[in-house]
Amino acid sequence: MKNLFTLLATTAIVGLMAPAYAADVSADSKVTFEAKDNGGYESEASSKAVTAGGTIKTTEKSVDVDIDADGKVNKTVETKAVTDPEGLMNRSETTTATELDEKSDGGLDKKVTTEEEKADGTNVTTETKTDVDVDSKGNVEKTVKTEKTVDPEGMLNKMRETTEVKVKNGVVVEEHK
Repeated sequence: MKNLFTLLATTAIVGLMAPAYAADVSADSKVTFEAKDNGGYESEASSKAVTAGGTIKTTEKSVDVDIDADGKVNKTVETKAVTDPEGLMNRSETTTATELDEKSDGGLDKKVTTEEEKADGTNVTTETKTDVDVDSKGNVEKTVKTEKTVDPEGMLNKMRETTEVKVKNGVVVEEHK
């Protein structure tokens, strides 16, 4: 009986304290969705949250999907995420854009670009292009090329790194760095 009373008392105290902490935290989100006549859709989502420490985090995302007469999909996704802790000069932002197009041979073209602005002033841009082809025998050939550029504090001292990988039927046949 003593343990039950202790458990109930602890639960009540924690339950009464939670709203006091929750007053420092807030969150809001919104989503829209609209279907298109071609079977695709458009969607937008956004969110904003404030942590107990005062950090503001926002995210925005938009998606646009189109389907052509042959049933091939064209999809574009754009995302922006911002983290802004209390204080000056400590905001960071990441933007990502993805484009995907299906090919008539069953393959696809995909491009993903990510731009990151870090709080210390460093800008990082990564672009990845993926090309997938399928021949008439069903053989799959995939080429992935990634280029990453790092620009510390915008001082024009960029470092660039490029990699390219070719894969045939799941086996890496070429790799360049």
